[in-house]
Amino acid sequence: MVGFVLRNTLSEHGSVARGICDVDARGLLKSVVERTKIEKADTGARFATDDGQWHPLTGNESASMNIWGFTPSIFGFLKAEFPPFLSAAAGKPKAEFFIPTVVDTLIQRRQATVNVLLTPDKWFGVTYPADKPIVVAGLRRLIDAGAYPAKLWA
Repeated sequence: MVGFVLRNTLSEHGSVARGICDVDARGLLKSVVERTKIEKADTGARFATDDGQWHPLTGNESASMNIWGFTPSIFGFLKAEFPPFLSAAAGKPKAEFFIPTVVDTLIQRRQATVNVLLTPDKWFGVTYPADKPIVVAGLRRLIDAGAYPAKLWA
């Protein structure tokens, strides 16, 4: 999994969902907890739980942006975990089957290990319409610096 610095993944325009990761000294993922309401704050960042309680974050936490490299065995685990999810999500139209939640379950059961490749790079994403100009400008800077070609496909 690629782990981003949380502060490098936040929108200026509202809350976002991220997998907050605990990574050990060897670079192995110890846990990942999907938080669906994270926003910038004076402390760095904060998240709200389902009951509306806010909890501080530093902004230095490792965050999953769902860039995973799985072996084919993940499909059996996903297939096994999906029916219990459907039962628990009945009547909840906004429920999501989060891959990080399945991965965390496998880690806690000691059925999987995940190496985390940390990156200091900034995440570019359009969560809100107002994010688009920031993303376009950021990509333009990367193209001008030679990190990306001006045209990806001929």
